[in-house]
Amino acid sequence: MDNDAHEQPLSLSPEALARLEQLKNATVKALDIELEQKAKQYTYSFAELHKIKDTAVSYILPELIPAATLAVIIGEDGIGKTQLMIELGLHIAYKRETFLGMPLSVKHGRTLFIATEDARLKFIQAANKQASAHWPGYDPAKIDMHFTEGSDFDQFKDLKAEVVAFCDKGAPDVIIVDALSDAYTLIDGDINSSKDTRVIMGFFQGIINTYGCTVIFYSSYR
Repeated sequence: MDNDAHEQPLSLSPEALARLEQLKNATVKALDIELEQKAKQYTYSFAELHKIKDTAVSYILPELIPAATLAVIIGEDGIGKTQLMIELGLHIAYKRETFLGMPLSVKHGRTLFIATEDARLKFIQAANKQASAHWPGYDPAKIDMHFTEGSDFDQFKDLKAEVVAFCDKGAPDVIIVDALSDAYTLIDGDINSSKDTRVIMGFFQGIINTYGCTVIFYSSYR
């Protein structure tokens, strides 16, 4: 076949050209509709917002600690924040129905305590003392509370892997992090840096979204 035949431009009838133009316009219109529909998923008018009903908030402790969220407990040094959080963790892990006279909502009865300042021995002594005071003769095997020490990890990614592995074995109700400021040392970060804050909070928010637990940080001020 003559090669020149391949170089001749394609000739379409006026009807075919008109049809192509229709298809082009229809495609553009369809894309516009699709984009508008997608925008509708994220953009609401005031009237649409007015019709949306508030979602009921679930709490671990009524009006104090919401479920499946990030929470921060802040107080002066030495007022007993660690003891309070250990006691909360014990009550959850022992599947108690109340805490400090308030209803305690427990789903799994499982707690993880991440300590960045207190050593294992200090934690064990405090937990044992509190559990013995509440439940004399208690069985430690029935308390599904776990402890990991931040100083055991050289990098934040190692702690993340440990937390994920723990949650994969069984979702906790609560992860307690003692203390917020010391968590930044694992990333050589600055508590005043929004970038460093996003690294830490972003990871724990992902844990919340995946496992439905509450993460409680606590911090001191002077």
